[in-house]
Amino acid sequence: MVFDRKEYSKNYYKNLTKEQRNKRNAYSRGWRLKNPEKYKASKLKWRKNMGETKWKALCKKHNKKWSNYNKQKLLEDKKNCFEAYGGCVCKLCNFKDIRALTLDHVNNDGAKERKTKRLTGNHIYSYLRREGYPDKHRYQVLCFNCNTIKEAIRRENGR
Repeated sequence: MVFDRKEYSKNYYKNLTKEQRNKRNAYSRGWRLKNPEKYKASKLKWRKNMGETKWKALCKKHNKKWSNYNKQKLLEDKKNCFEAYGGCVCKLCNFKDIRALTLDHVNNDGAKERKTKRLTGNHIYSYLRREGYPDKHRYQVLCFNCNTIKEAIRRENGR
């Protein structure tokens, strides 16, 4: 019988407990930080041995997997956030399609909050989740149409 290193590694890592895996990951992370040049060289060697077409295929598969995971996580965060701030429905027109709903700052202080907390795009949903959905009076759920109309009225009034 010929020793198959890939099969051995696959089964070895599969059977590790969570504590063993965390300990091994911490050690590896520490080694990479202490030996950045060796790590970079080994990474380049691995990539060269793998071949460019296999490498690109692996990257594409990995990116697609994480892209799907991130989309699901974002949708979950968005739903939970909307439920915490009044439900998955526009407060003004009762529109219910989550793809067109957004979180609005009631006091029109969103720009100030984005600058101070450095929240851009969809990061506000995960931020609010981590903070335990604070300030129920500061946010409301609006559809994009109502949010755009609200902003147009605010600009017309010069606030």
